[in-house]
Amino acid sequence: MLAKAIFLDIGGIVLEINWRKTVEALGVFDRSQQDQIWSVLGSAKIHLELERGNATPQEFFAFVRSELKLSPEAPLEEAWNQLILGPLPQVDQIFDRYAGRVPLYALSNTNRPHYDYFMKQFPVMKRFDRILTSFELGHRKPDSEIYMAAATEVGLSPSEIVFIDDSPANVDAAGRLGFRSFHSVNSVSATLEILQRHFSN
Repeated sequence: MLAKAIFLDIGGIVLEINWRKTVEALGVFDRSQQDQIWSVLGSAKIHLELERGNATPQEFFAFVRSELKLSPEAPLEEAWNQLILGPLPQVDQIFDRYAGRVPLYALSNTNRPHYDYFMKQFPVMKRFDRILTSFELGHRKPDSEIYMAAATEVGLSPSEIVFIDDSPANVDAAGRLGFRSFHSVNSVSATLEILQRHFSN
């Protein structure tokens, strides 16, 4: 069966992400302290629920302010968005080569503040045919439900979709469901090599 669509993760595939930039924007520069903060924030239940659309940004930011003992004036949403550095170098090559020829979708664990930020700041994000987000689908990778919901949304079976993600766990989960699933991290050339094996130039 021929592949008919492309699913790309956003962070590490299209945009460069560095969570330390958020912690630095909050005034913390000691790396061990940064690790401690992110181990709390990154794995907090409310963060995961924010990405599933089950918690509001206001609830999440209130949790962060309380957990880190931040003042009400701290620019928390601005700091939260600082982890999104911008498009990977040459990432437009993916869209130049495949946009208009193969449906290009994003499938991402993300949240409303990050979504609003990258859609406003980075024009490359508007080159996707559609962006499928965890907070809209109600599940997050590597939950099996998000992959199947995304495939249903675009009207294709998993075996017809080439999926590329920077997380081995996400890649493995998609592969078990029948997606043509591949790993790439911060490398447009590696992503292009994968796509070239499935789609003609």
